[in-house]
Amino acid sequence: MKKNLFLLRLSLTIFSMTIADNVISQTLLVENFIYSSGSALTANGWTAHSGAGNNPVLVSSSGLVFSGYPSSNLGLAAFLNNDGEDVNKTFTQVTNGNVYCAFLFKAGSVTNDYFFHLSNSGIVSNRARVYMKGTGNSFSFGLSKGSEAATYTSGSTYSTGTTYLLILKYTIVEGSLNDNVSLYILTGSIPSTEPVSPFVGPLIDGGQSDLSNVSAVALRQYSTSQNIVIDGIRVAQKWDDVAGITTYNNPITTKNILCIYPNPVRNNLTIRNSSYAGVIEIKDLSGRVKYSIRVDSEDEVNMDVSSLTGGIYFVTVTSSSGSKTMKLIKE
Repeated sequence: MKKNLFLLRLSLTIFSMTIADNVISQTLLVENFIYSSGSALTANGWTAHSGAGNNPVLVSSSGLVFSGYPSSNLGLAAFLNNDGEDVNKTFTQVTNGNVYCAFLFKAGSVTNDYFFHLSNSGIVSNRARVYMKGTGNSFSFGLSKGSEAATYTSGSTYSTGTTYLLILKYTIVEGSLNDNVSLYILTGSIPSTEPVSPFVGPLIDGGQSDLSNVSAVALRQYSTSQNIVIDGIRVAQKWDDVAGITTYNNPITTKNILCIYPNPVRNNLTIRNSSYAGVIEIKDLSGRVKYSIRVDSEDEVNMDVSSLTGGIYFVTVTSSSGSKTMKLIKE
């Protein structure tokens, strides 16, 4: 009885400390760049759609951190630092409603053009372009639906060397030539609900065709002076899911909790409420799978990880409704 009470208290403590990191979200894409530093994105599930092989987009040596964001400080990042290859990664096509795309951004220098956009299957059209423009160490963010002139932020100046959380929104509207795009720029806490007014937009341009579907994120290189790091890309159809806001349809009990403990771990790792999972994988920083097990209906799984060398790993829990990655430290 005492042991069960201790486990209950421990689970609730871990839950309250890491609630945003321990809930499976309904996401279409989560890209935390858990790959080897210096490797090409095209070797890790991305596709080049322009300038293939010419100054390829590489994985950076470190990732980005933004407090409260579920994809903060997981894996590494993408480094846009040249004029050459542009790449994209696809997800399940969306043909109605909203598409939200969140990502972390940090610039080491100021260059003037767009570096990120959404697209349709086959990268036929690029829409919801995100820009930067400025001088010295200060800049503004900009947005356009397509190739028309961008609309830039006003009243706030952003700085190189600072990590920002950007949330890009594409709204599919019935009819033609009337889809709209919006951009939110977060510097502190993440709002629990979508703000009434975006920082830029919503922008509607009747001269720009709508996407036939929204199904890809794309990174663009355009200057030898470019120095942009992109990390923690999340795509979903709800603000809550890209921003990592936790919501429940049922009362919170221990059966709603997905957590791993102890963390750091020495020998035995427990994954609680693994009934949510179809597959549990432990990967190292280079993305190599060190352990993989399939779980059908257990509430708790115990794994012997004593053979792992000390360092940082990632535990990915996957179910039919999505996947969740949690950082694990092995002592």
